Amino acid sequence: MAAALAAPSVTAAAARPHWRELYVGVPLAPGRALEGYVDLLYRGDVGLVVVDYKTGPAGLDADLDGLVDRYRMQGAAYALAVAEVVFVFLTPEGAVERRLPDLSQAVAEVRQLAATDDERLVTT
Repeated sequence: MAAALAAPSVTAAAARPHWRELYVGVPLAPGRALEGYVDLLYRGDVGLVVVDYKTGPAGLDADLDGLVDRYRMQGAAYALAVAEVVFVFLTPEGAVERRLPDLSQAVAEVRQLAATDDERLVTT
């Protein structure tokens, strides 16, 4: 979709080393691992950045806080495994980017959920 190509994070990724649809896995505890695929990973100014595409609402001015909260554990899992995370919500009017608020707290929650084998870590 053209909206994704115009997103600031995707534009930044195109100008740097980047990888698409990349498998990522990280050990969390003995016998436990967190693994999955990221849509786009690129080398940012201060480290690696995960870009995750999401179908967005009908327009650019929509309140995305609820959607960002919905994907909070997924984003925190990416951050735990790799680095910074950017959600790119694709709308008919264009792309809108959001980062997770309180990322370190969300990452701590992912570690706790992983320790108890909580099914809330299964994301799409």
